[in-house]
Amino acid sequence: IIENVMPLLNKEEKKVVDILREHNGEAMQKIIVLETDFSKAKVSRLIKNLSERGIIEVESLGKKNRIKLKTKLEKKEEPEKEQST
Repeated sequence: IIENVMPLLNKEEKKVVDILREHNGEAMQKIIVLETDFSKAKVSRLIKNLSERGIIEVESLGKKNRIKLKTKLEKKEEPEKEQST
C-alpha cells in the first residue's frame, strides 16, 4: 500500500519512509536523524508532515519518539455512522 503513496512524497519524505522500511516499519526518531544526516529540526518537520498525512504514526516514549509506518492508510473522511437495528 505504501507504494501507492511514494510518488506523492518529496525526496526527503521518501528517504524517511525508506529508512522505516529498512527497519521493518519502525525506528526511533534518532535513527532517522543519524541515517539521513538531516538536522533534528528537519526530521521533526518531516515526521510531523508525514504523520498529519496519515503515512506514519508517532509513539511518544518520554523524550524519545518511535516512528511507525502505517500498514494501512486511512482516508480522511467522515466516520461511518453506526447502523441501528
